[in-house]
Amino acid sequence: MKKKNAARCVIAACTVILLCAIYIMSAEPAKRSSEMSLSVGRTIGKIINPDFDIMTASEQTEYARSIDRPVRKTAHFVEFFALGALLCAGIALWDVRGARLILTAAADGVIFAVLDELHQLTVPGRAGMTSDVLLDTAGVLCGAAAVFAAVCASDAAKKKRSGQNARESL
Repeated sequence: MKKKNAARCVIAACTVILLCAIYIMSAEPAKRSSEMSLSVGRTIGKIINPDFDIMTASEQTEYARSIDRPVRKTAHFVEFFALGALLCAGIALWDVRGARLILTAAADGVIFAVLDELHQLTVPGRAGMTSDVLLDTAGVLCGAAAVFAAVCASDAAKKKRSGQNARESL
């Protein structure tokens, strides 16, 4: 029981940290948000483009701008994939199973996605976008589904082991 309580605390802490990180990134004004994503674009350019280092500064910036939208959308998906996974894992630690497990995790994640986009409406230069809510929802569902599958597999393995142990004791 102590291990389960410790796991609950760790998952809860990780979830709160992720929620705070998402909130903080959403609170960045448009100019700062663009600078951050262009920085990520430059880093990606250095990693995947062998000619990136010989480009001029303006060419590097243009390269980063050319991949800015995919970088931002991937970030949305990954953040909310992690959120869906953490929510599902946390709920599973309270012995919730089946459809209730994945539906609860998904609903919680989608509610936060909507709140996140509503929050962005209050940030200078930012916009709350329905398309981002849909992308965030996809991330939450994929993350929750991945953990749900792992929980189901773990439960099946435990059930199989306990069945084998019962037969061995006969």
